[in-house]
Amino acid sequence: MATSVVLGTRPDWTRSTLGIPIDTIVRVHPGPPGAKPDLAYSRNRVSVSRVPGATARPEDEYDVGFVYGPEATHQDIAARSLLPLLRKFVDGYNVAVMAFGSTGSGKTHLLEGSQGKERNSPEGNGLVHIAVDELFKLMTEKAVYVGTMLAEKRRSPSARAFDFFLETSFVELYREEVYDLYGKQQASRTPLQVYEDVTEGYQVSGLSHRVAKTAAELRTAFNSGRCMRDNTREDVGSVHDRAAAIFTIHLAQYSPASGPGEEDRILVSKIQFVDLPGSERLAEDPEILRLREGPILNRALHALGATLRALAEGP
Repeated sequence: MATSVVLGTRPDWTRSTLGIPIDTIVRVHPGPPGAKPDLAYSRNRVSVSRVPGATARPEDEYDVGFVYGPEATHQDIAARSLLPLLRKFVDGYNVAVMAFGSTGSGKTHLLEGSQGKERNSPEGNGLVHIAVDELFKLMTEKAVYVGTMLAEKRRSPSARAFDFFLETSFVELYREEVYDLYGKQQASRTPLQVYEDVTEGYQVSGLSHRVAKTAAELRTAFNSGRCMRDNTREDVGSVHDRAAAIFTIHLAQYSPASGPGEEDRILVSKIQFVDLPGSERLAEDPEILRLREGPILNRALHALGATLRALAEGP
């Protein structure tokens, strides 16, 4: 058996916490046929056996936010763990959903599903596709609510109505270089430069964005980008398994003033879906990796591992 982990902003926003809240959601994968069970799990705990069938040691038991068994569907995960994040995204919070686990644990399948693998197809059944559909439902509900409220309050019926704007970007990170998945054909793509903006933070120079006015357009944009991921194989394995992909949805909302003396409001937020490289590489010696993969080590994954360990150990 194997596990894939989804890390996201904590759904319970009422708890008092320091820093950025992180919630850890585990999805148990049944593994290949005939595989011996090497973990036990309950609603909020996972125990990993170093020897299949043996009792897990205390240091190999982990408390988590929630555990989904192999029978859980993408819809089950979305309903309990993703929809609360989408509501906060619409409320103006920045949200990140990161899929983390070993190669073959189902990270990419969880986010992308098994459908919509054609570039111009709007189909799909992964968490990202479900999130897109739910996002447009939430925005429609909000437009109706805000419109009704404005109609009751404002004195000028001809004033502007509530409106929103959506655009996406999609990048792949490999060997510390960033590639635009909305760019040209795979063979001709070139890495983009990353720079730090005083107000916007780290940005990617020349990154393409796609505007989406419907759920179908947004799903098509995602499918187009996922088809451009690098699936070539090298001596050390598949590039896809050793690269990270980040799909970002930017949302801007315009709420007009409801009466005299009030100001229009613009609310900007983003949600990012991150497909991380195979985490089994965290157990390897960085120096061995450096020799095997050349002078450029994928330091990002090791930095993430160090961050997670620090968060788990606490202050």
